[in-house]
Amino acid sequence: MGAGFALLFIIIISFLLFIEWYRRKTLKDKIAASDHQLAFNKMVLEIAFEFMTINQENADDKVEYLLERIGSFFHMDRTYLFEVDPENQTMAYSHEWCAEGIESQIGPITKVPLAIFPWWINQLEKNNLVYVEDVNQMPDEAHAEQRELRRLGSHSLISVPVRVEGEIVAFIGLVSVGANKEWSQENVELLDTMAEITANGIIKLDYNRKIDFMAYHDILTGLPNRCALTERVEQKINKNDHQEHPIGMLFIDIDSFRGINDTLGHDEGDHLLKQVASRLLTVASKADTVCRLGGDEFVLYVNGYEKEEDLEYIATQVMEVFQKPFVLRDQNHPVTASIGISRYPKDGEDVETLIKHAEMAKEKAKELGGNQYQKASKALKNHALETIELTNALHQALEKEEMLLYYQPKVNGRTGEILGLEALLRWNRPGYGFISPADFIPLAEKTRQILPIGYWVLKTACQQCKDWQEKGFSQMKMAVNLSVYQINHPDIVQQVQSVLEETGLEGKYLELEITESATVNTNKQIEEVLKELKAMGITISIDDFGKEYSSLSRFKELSIDKIKIDMSFVQGIGINIKDEAIIKAVALLMTELKVDFLAEGVETKEQVDFLLRLGCYQFQGYYFYRPMPVKEFESVVNMKN
Repeated sequence: MGAGFALLFIIIISFLLFIEWYRRKTLKDKIAASDHQLAFNKMVLEIAFEFMTINQENADDKVEYLLERIGSFFHMDRTYLFEVDPENQTMAYSHEWCAEGIESQIGPITKVPLAIFPWWINQLEKNNLVYVEDVNQMPDEAHAEQRELRRLGSHSLISVPVRVEGEIVAFIGLVSVGANKEWSQENVELLDTMAEITANGIIKLDYNRKIDFMAYHDILTGLPNRCALTERVEQKINKNDHQEHPIGMLFIDIDSFRGINDTLGHDEGDHLLKQVASRLLTVASKADTVCRLGGDEFVLYVNGYEKEEDLEYIATQVMEVFQKPFVLRDQNHPVTASIGISRYPKDGEDVETLIKHAEMAKEKAKELGGNQYQKASKALKNHALETIELTNALHQALEKEEMLLYYQPKVNGRTGEILGLEALLRWNRPGYGFISPADFIPLAEKTRQILPIGYWVLKTACQQCKDWQEKGFSQMKMAVNLSVYQINHPDIVQQVQSVLEETGLEGKYLELEITESATVNTNKQIEEVLKELKAMGITISIDDFGKEYSSLSRFKELSIDKIKIDMSFVQGIGINIKDEAIIKAVALLMTELKVDFLAEGVETKEQVDFLLRLGCYQFQGYYFYRPMPVKEFESVVNMKN
């Protein structure tokens, strides 16, 4: 019994000792695991902190830092990152860290088709993990992957995907070269955390890349924008090598872009801009830059040329890309461009001045009819300065009472009777004398000063007509020109009505002349405006008839009482049989349509006789009267009476 008791005692003591050993081992393992987790958490914080400042310049360094930290932490021989291109279905071995004594494998694996390693990609997609404990024990379907891993000297590895919005954009791998490596579920989850940090870094990089792109590129065409152009030109200027390799700038503007936008819509306008951008890129060399400034304006920055003729040759090439029609709504549309050329430092010593002077040259090309190029010159620059000065003066001309009206009589060519007058705007600028209407009217239209000026002309002319009526002059009509900007103004009808009410002039004594160009893109709104004006008793006439590209269908739709045959045809009488034929056709057409017609710019008796034979008896021109101020006209009327 004593022996049995001793045996039982030994068993109990042994069991208690085992329990104590197990308790201490478990506690030690927990402490080790806790230390492992704490060390990992510390590493995560440090890596996450590093990735907070990731950008395009330091991205490679940040990724390599992550690979080094996790490789060292898990005691691996090699860690790597493969970048995946989902669009092109390829992958590239882009980043790597190797422990001491381990040979690097980065370099040869670039743009590898994903289809070469189907088992690997399938494991990442389905299991969110590739785990190979022993390369020699891989399944048969992984023979391609097994062969590649053996070539790289890998013995055991694990890889986790990096996903952005559910799509695999990369994967991180950890490799053991000399021995098998077992991975617990906890460690796999730790690796997933690293993948999430990498994914967040990629998201931030992508976001920054988009922000940078938007800051330096045109969103519609993808071309560099004004900011990018400015930086590139400034870098070239600051390098101070422009003497050896001078730089030039071509400012390119589509001649008919507004018309395409108006007729086909903005979507087709955008489509045209994309096509133009694509064609311009075929002209630029690798060193050059094609930019879109906005609207239909592009710049080709030529980063170095031998002689100035080279810039002209490039401009010719640009014009040639517009020779082929552009396809819009499945139809061919011919499009041309105007180009201005500036050179550094001849035409400017900074980017903005170069652009400004190239734009001036472009405007000159447009003035000359478009579809051509012009070079910046001293004359153009002086003209631009004069235009700026003239614009500033024009803004104050009304307030300073520098504007006045002259009046040119309209005459019955058979009897010599004055039928009416046309009010013609004049600008008597102090120190300069009378400024030509050809110089300041287009400027007023461009700056929209034509709206207040046009209203002043209308009111002044109507008031003068009423004053003459009260002095006992015959009941003559007063003709006033309305610009296209006035006729399109939403309040034009109310403005005319208010002028008639304020001056007391009856509508039947007012004739409004609109240019033929205002009828080219006529719409229902303009048709309604003309009908409302006619309802007041006002006569509506088309000025410069035959000069623009109007159509008879539009003419039929509009409420027109009279047309004025453009002086360019009248002055061809006796000289150009084509001008005479056009006048004959217009006279016959207007007679059949029962529309009055008047010839303007009549200067010779030959012209008068020719027009009278065609049934045209209303004339306006120097043969009868020049435009004259109020007092002179009153003297003429008094003498006739």
